[in-house]
Amino acid sequence: MLSLVLSACLVQTDPLNETSAPLNDADQQVTNGNADLPLSDGLLTPSAPTLDIQALPGALYFEWQDTHNDASETITSISLYELDSRTELETELDADIEADQTSFTYTVASHQLAWNSISYRVEICTPDNCLSSMDMFIKNLLSDAVSPLIPTTDSLRDSFGEHLAVNATGNVAAIASPDNANVLVYFRIANQWVHASSLSSTHFSQQTSSVMRVALSDTGDTIVVASMGSSSGPGVVVFDRLGENWIETGSLIPNAAFTQTQTWFTDSLELDISDNGDRLAIAVHNDSTRSGVTSEFNHNVMIFNRGNSDWVRAAALPVPTQHTRLPGFASSSTMDNVIILSAFNGGLYLHEYTRSAFGWQAAQTQLLDAMSPGLDNRVISSADASKLAIATWESDSNAGRSPVSWKLRKTAGGWIATDSVKLPPTSLSPALLRLAGDAQLSSIAVGWQASGDANLAFYTQNENRWQHLFSVPDGFNLNQALPFAQSIAISADNSTALIGTSATGNGGVVTAFH
Repeated sequence: MLSLVLSACLVQTDPLNETSAPLNDADQQVTNGNADLPLSDGLLTPSAPTLDIQALPGALYFEWQDTHNDASETITSISLYELDSRTELETELDADIEADQTSFTYTVASHQLAWNSISYRVEICTPDNCLSSMDMFIKNLLSDAVSPLIPTTDSLRDSFGEHLAVNATGNVAAIASPDNANVLVYFRIANQWVHASSLSSTHFSQQTSSVMRVALSDTGDTIVVASMGSSSGPGVVVFDRLGENWIETGSLIPNAAFTQTQTWFTDSLELDISDNGDRLAIAVHNDSTRSGVTSEFNHNVMIFNRGNSDWVRAAALPVPTQHTRLPGFASSSTMDNVIILSAFNGGLYLHEYTRSAFGWQAAQTQLLDAMSPGLDNRVISSADASKLAIATWESDSNAGRSPVSWKLRKTAGGWIATDSVKLPPTSLSPALLRLAGDAQLSSIAVGWQASGDANLAFYTQNENRWQHLFSVPDGFNLNQALPFAQSIAISADNSTALIGTSATGNGGVVTAFH
């Protein structure tokens, strides 16, 4: 509710429609029964409160000064208001502020705030009057609202943040440093990230230009790491929490039965884990054009279940042999539903598998005719597999291309598109798509990363539509050439978002929004 700023002075109008002086005892003197002319013939405007805003990790700090009522004991209320300049909608913050307070700390989820369009004001009321400060914008405060995670030693700095994962509640993070064959685990305690453990294994690839993928169970008690190089196939290592540390409890090599020397495409490695940590999925591509090399991996997503003493391969979920399986896949939180993308004759296809007592059942393949296939297409699923988000490229008339994220909803007749968002185009090549979201897909981050630039936009769901909040790295004043969006993760409960930035020149860093 907008408040009117009322003058502390009253104006009296005479019968002849002439305005007399403001009634002010200090200025009025009586001589021979007549009032002299006032010392001032204008209205006295009260001094409005001033408001200062600072950002902290996970919070905004408001501080105000009220010079007009500084000596008053009759302040009845102090309120803070948030205005979104795009919608012109103003709402009062849920803030219990005492009349004698001059500051207030407001908890925010920093990746769910429209930093470029939000402003705040403070309103201070007495029984007779309400005075408001000017609207104060916060668009320059984003960099102060996040926490940096940096590696514990210089030797881990270069590739730190190349891939990362976070547990469902956003208080455990696993961050890969593949050049060092190492994964660092962090706890978040009272808005501070603390290094908890360093994970290493003899099964991790030691090759130059190796890659790693990490995945966490809902609690973070189980951490799965896939590691591979271009000439060594993927190996998967499982770590389970024991007290305050994680120990290696199992490993599997999906290609153990194949001894033929192969070339592996490291960028195609994908990994996921179920919420309870007892089922995992892995997908990767190899060069099957060589004689004697199997192409089984190129057409399947491999499913493994935790057994009594080891992990057991449970299924290979295929796409038709005439299709090209795209690296990205998605699953429900229980991993009872798996979504796979493929390309065929220039079209993008969706394959859905559902696990039942009779094994894995395939739904009818669906052509996504409004979307274009690409090796960097990304797909994420809601926890119950009723909604999907798919990131694709859309060609631009000026020889550029724009990232587009589509929201799909499952119906009895298949998947239908319900919303889409489109980012500004880029002509940089290669620029690779990035996509992450929470368990309900109520928040997503979509964008791209190239060697010389990046653009990553955060959206939130508003009345079943995605609404743009802000884009990075614009708000951080970083060198645009950094691999800013090398990896992205949003916790299932939407409390935390992580962005990995490797090879910054001073090492890698992970930016934590909470």
